[in-house]
Amino acid sequence: MTESLAPPLREIARLREAGQLRDAVALCEQGLREAPKDAALLHQFGLTALAAGQADFAIEQIEKAVREAGAAALAYRPDLAFALAQAGYFGEALEVYRDVAEDRPDDAEVQYNFGNLLFGAQDLDGAASAFEAAVSLTPGFADAHGNLGSVRHAQRRYEDAAAAFRRALEILPGSADLAHNLGAALKALGRTDDAAKSYGRAASLAPGRADFHEKQGAALAAAGRLDAAVAAFRRALSLEPGFVDARAGLAEALVGLERPAEAVSLCDDYLRRFGYNSGVVAAKAIAHADAGDEETARRFLDLDRFLKPMEIPRPPGFADFAAFNAALQAEARAHPSLTFEPPAVATTAGYQTGNLFHDPEATPAVAALRGAIDAAVRDYIASLPDEPTHPFVANAPARWTLNGWTVILQTQGHQRAHIHADGWLSGVYYVQVPDSVGSDDAGPRDGWIEFGRPPETIRCRHTPETRAVAPATGRMMLFPSFLYHRTIPFQGEAERISFAFDVVAAG
Repeated sequence: MTESLAPPLREIARLREAGQLRDAVALCEQGLREAPKDAALLHQFGLTALAAGQADFAIEQIEKAVREAGAAALAYRPDLAFALAQAGYFGEALEVYRDVAEDRPDDAEVQYNFGNLLFGAQDLDGAASAFEAAVSLTPGFADAHGNLGSVRHAQRRYEDAAAAFRRALEILPGSADLAHNLGAALKALGRTDDAAKSYGRAASLAPGRADFHEKQGAALAAAGRLDAAVAAFRRALSLEPGFVDARAGLAEALVGLERPAEAVSLCDDYLRRFGYNSGVVAAKAIAHADAGDEETARRFLDLDRFLKPMEIPRPPGFADFAAFNAALQAEARAHPSLTFEPPAVATTAGYQTGNLFHDPEATPAVAALRGAIDAAVRDYIASLPDEPTHPFVANAPARWTLNGWTVILQTQGHQRAHIHADGWLSGVYYVQVPDSVGSDDAGPRDGWIEFGRPPETIRCRHTPETRAVAPATGRMMLFPSFLYHRTIPFQGEAERISFAFDVVAAG
């Protein structure tokens, strides 16, 4: 770098940090006309492009800087790795940064950044090792302790996660995010009172964060401290009246306090002001039942009308259902999102993918299933009664999108009671049902799906009507997303494989 370029370089960095990106670009271009091979200037041009969201162009400029820098190239390679990661080239980013980390093993900042790249690439073991190296080199590195906690949480090592978050909080006691993350780890450990305290600390540090108040309310409700939960949920709603989790949580807490009429009113207010939501409708149905209005509750939870088992036509392009189901299973097992007991879902002792309908070019069997689901949904909507005062019926969508994921349960695997609050209609298609799952009503119901029973954390007094349905390979089941459902644990070596999905109304 020539000495005359030093002031422009400092000015480019200042403009970029101030958000004046056009002026920064103009200075870069002016400097490069005078010194087109200046590595420091090329580096600054790349950083400015990255700040403008032009990751591919940033990569091009920083790669030029690396080539022109010669022996000093290592100084620019961390930013090259970051640009590659921003553009989604995680493999290349890791390859670049691995050299940096090996060259600077005693640099805590380098190890920390390497950990972030590994975490983004879902290499949890590698990320944990890098963060541990960072905190070993610099024990007061709060961000490294916090990110180590996040990795341990993702690994379901919740005690280790809590320990890492506590250490980070000792260094940064005013961090609301760290207090929140500690609360999440404690909740995962079943320590709901401690979780509520940590969420409460987060809410007191960031009183304008409605989500922190809602998390505190949910933990308090799980701990049975319903009056305190009501207060926390109300704080969340005062900040964000349309916060559906807080609204439904408050309604459920009011039911537990034997105030179901208030819960009904709260749900009706939401539906009137913000429109249909399955979580609110589920809470409303429970509240009607606990208020003694069984007729209205039964109208919502009408299993005969709304629960639809069906057989789908053989999807085109497959010789038979055996070939179709084998392809579905293979595509799910090959998907990179397949994770054992992913956090924040209902799956226990089993694997679950992310949304397999997310990719515009779905794999053949998934694409064929999507077509079969769309056809089944159209038939379901056409069969609904003419009942415009029923919120579920009245909100049948004319257009929708689909979210879909595979669940692979092993022995004793099951799904805890839950609803799909973001959907209007939900369903499941059975890809493989083991022989150990019976089909006789008179026998054991291991592995069956049960509808109508809310989780024990909702302290309702009314005993709801329930219905258990035997799964069968090749069968599809459709049901309202507000209907609580769970699967019953089963024994056996063979896996129970299903494809679950939500129908989400499109605007």
